[in-house]
Amino acid sequence: MTAEEVENPNDVVTGTFPVCSRSAYVLFDMGVTHSFVSLSFARYLSTPSQDLEIGLAVETPSGNTLVVDKVYKSCDLILCDRMMLVDLVPLAILKFDVILGMDWLSMNHASVDCFKKEVRFAIPEQIEFVF
Repeated sequence: MTAEEVENPNDVVTGTFPVCSRSAYVLFDMGVTHSFVSLSFARYLSTPSQDLEIGLAVETPSGNTLVVDKVYKSCDLILCDRMMLVDLVPLAILKFDVILGMDWLSMNHASVDCFKKEVRFAIPEQIEFVF
């Protein structure tokens, strides 16, 4: 995702909802594998960070590569009155508090409809819901 794409909210699916009991501005991003938390928001997480077994190389929109070696495991988020868990990798993000990537979206059986700007969750043995 380029900086220009982030500037134009019509091109993305975003929302504001609780992450670790604090309101977070969240981007649903099909272009990234992992889920991330901004360094400024990470200080509010109720779970301590843990070391990653292997550093994660992250390419930024500017083309730089950063190696991240921490993760916040099993952070709770409330989406449509449902408590869900996400592992968050801390990263210097400016526009969003949290970015939910493909690993999390696929694990939660999510389908992103860019035209309608909604995310549909069809988790097995649960009632389907839409954000």
